[in-house]
Amino acid sequence: MAQPCKENLNRFWPNLKWPEFAAMPDKEEVVVYFPIFGFADWGLGLPLDVEEVISMAVLAEASNSAPDEERHLVLPPLRFVAALNSYSAFGVSLDVAHQSIRDVAHWVKEVGFRKLVLYNSSPWNEDVVDVAARDLRVYKGLQMFAVNLAGIGLDLLPGRSATRLDCLLLGSYLLDRTPGKLEELDLNSLYFNLGGDSASEVQLPNDLVPEEAAESGKFELQKSAKHLASLMSEIYWKAPLRNDGQVIRKGSEEK
Repeated sequence: MAQPCKENLNRFWPNLKWPEFAAMPDKEEVVVYFPIFGFADWGLGLPLDVEEVISMAVLAEASNSAPDEERHLVLPPLRFVAALNSYSAFGVSLDVAHQSIRDVAHWVKEVGFRKLVLYNSSPWNEDVVDVAARDLRVYKGLQMFAVNLAGIGLDLLPGRSATRLDCLLLGSYLLDRTPGKLEELDLNSLYFNLGGDSASEVQLPNDLVPEEAAESGKFELQKSAKHLASLMSEIYWKAPLRNDGQVIRKGSEEK
């Protein structure tokens, strides 16, 4: 059974004691991952926290497979983010979501870390994450990266996604459930249709037995984790920012 903030995540921030943080060498080299999840009904017949279930499982799998030399930590997730329609729950305003990300990032920098990855599962918060990453780069001097769940092949958004069936199989596998059929959602209430799938076009095969569904879900977990692990390695080896992240404004350089 999937668990929030998976306990088998070896590099989970809350598992460290304060002396370990104090003695940690070269913290500016450590990549910090900040999970950002929403609560929503994505028409999968699964609980509202399916974003967290899927995203944390993929992150834990990728994290635990990373080489020891690729140092990173995973923060506890931010669960209360922008919710823009009736399919979302427990949402906050765009401004509050943006400020929440900035507040956490501020303290990450205050304790000595410089590389921060916003790991977002919510389609509604992709723009929020993008804006926050830009602001934090400019105003805090952090080396920022953004990874969306859709970007590693698990897009939940009807009307845009071609992988909702994959999400259904993975979520069902992690929750130990027999997957049902994708539900139709009112795209008008979702504000836009980007021409991807529709529930009537992408259905669970009638002859897919539970064992095959579980194997398919396991395969999706391994495939997505491998994709994320590759990105994590690329992010770790990215050269650090010059001038300790300070943004040198045009015309202010020493002559």
